[in-house]
Amino acid sequence: MKINKIVDLSYTLEKGIITFAYWHPPFKIERVGRHDVEGRATSLISFGSHTATHMDAPLHFIKNG
Repeated sequence: MKINKIVDLSYTLEKGIITFAYWHPPFKIERVGRHDVEGRATSLISFGSHTATHMDAPLHFIKNG
């Protein structure tokens, strides 16, 4: 019997995480809602498609990849 093993290569999204190049948009997370103020916990999260692990690499290099 063949056993397939999944290896998680993903990075934790955090300030300073690697990107493809210095000019690429950095990872940002900003708290926009707090339980004790707005009554909810929410965040604004932004990052470019070249941040950390590329799970969609074919799309970057092959049209309709």
